Amino acid sequence: MKIQAILLSVTVLILAILFFTLPAFHDGLLRIFELFKEPQTMRDYIASYGALAPIVSALLMVFQSVAAPLPAFLITFVNGLLFGVWWGTVLSWSSAMVGAMVCFFIARYLGRPAVVKLVTEPALAASDGFFERYGKHAVLIARLVPIISFDVISYGAGLTGMRFIGFWMATGVGQLPATILYSYLGNQMTNTIKILFWTFGIVIAIAIVIVLIKRRSKLAVVLLIALSIPTLSCSREIQNHLATSVQELSVDKPIYIDRATKSVWLFGYVQSRAFNTSKRGNAQYHAIVWKRGRAKRNALFLTHATDVHVHQALVEVGAQPGNNLTLNTWDERFEPERADADLRVEGSQIEIAVQWKGLKKAYDLSEILEDTGKAGIDFRFGGNLAHVKKWKSGCVACLYSCPGGKVSNASYTIRDFVDEVTKFRAREDLLPPDNTNVILILKVKSLVQPKT
Repeated sequence: MKIQAILLSVTVLILAILFFTLPAFHDGLLRIFELFKEPQTMRDYIASYGALAPIVSALLMVFQSVAAPLPAFLITFVNGLLFGVWWGTVLSWSSAMVGAMVCFFIARYLGRPAVVKLVTEPALAASDGFFERYGKHAVLIARLVPIISFDVISYGAGLTGMRFIGFWMATGVGQLPATILYSYLGNQMTNTIKILFWTFGIVIAIAIVIVLIKRRSKLAVVLLIALSIPTLSCSREIQNHLATSVQELSVDKPIYIDRATKSVWLFGYVQSRAFNTSKRGNAQYHAIVWKRGRAKRNALFLTHATDVHVHQALVEVGAQPGNNLTLNTWDERFEPERADADLRVEGSQIEIAVQWKGLKKAYDLSEILEDTGKAGIDFRFGGNLAHVKKWKSGCVACLYSCPGGKVSNASYTIRDFVDEVTKFRAREDLLPPDNTNVILILKVKSLVQPKT
């Protein structure tokens, strides 16, 4: 016990020193806790890491396991939304298993004093009673019922004489159904957070009803009837979901995903004069850029949605990224003997339109851009997520086959840009005044790479 007390004291002391002396550690820790307040916030945070997003998600799952009672289901929802049902389930299940193992061994080797610092004494006492009542089946039962704290049970199991292998197997089997369910629901959810939490609330309520029915409680009948009311309300809300969500697009909610029409809606604003008058090296090059990206000064439209978020949204509606362009496509643009700069972007075809208040119809981007080369616009979902960390351009849509744009124009290559084969110019006579809020619609025209 002396060794356990020393380890606990040293750990607490180190964390306290880091928290109060290192601003980065202090701010980072508070930022992580903030993520668990909004699914949208967590989704943006995880997606911003690009190829490292699964690792970040797994670390967050382990963190929430230790820092009970942060909600694990929120990460599972987001994983389903970002990575799909199958991979979202695999990621959530495996990382939750690691988190459960960490909790188990914290309790086993550091003892009850350490666990009490992480969860409340009443919660731990309830866990003790649960294990006394259900014995070796306690872990499996707890994992199957979503209203029982995952982490408290993991800590509680570590304080008992239960063998790790039994705990491990019961955890793996017990948590799988809920993980699959939440991943599926997350994959089906869009930006209306209200619907997401209605769904989770219904799942919890059903679990309560099942428990009460097993006890032959009359209250179960009352709860079952009550359940029908929010279910009907949820269905009614889903019916009006598209119109409501688009109307709610704003700085705080800059993106809406419509799977039915395979389209992504972005909230942004226009800056046609900056686009037309720019003399920078990449002038008249960027159609849509995230407002905090490096390429923001020259873009025709700025959006409040990150380019990473847009990439993931297009994947969610079924678009397939080409990912055929490398950084050499840009770096070798002044070397005629190198072929990379002559490559054309590949991927699913994307149509881009813009609309603003008072406009009777949406304009296709080709209608508001003059193209002296007359080759036109053929937007493709290039992908290029792996290049985000280096470039940080924030580019959502480029007018040439760019390795930085999530979507770019297959009609022109980077070599065409260097050789000035064409010049794009925004039609200020059609566009609203600068800084006018607009809705940008990216619609998947063809899910597969068209044969040429």
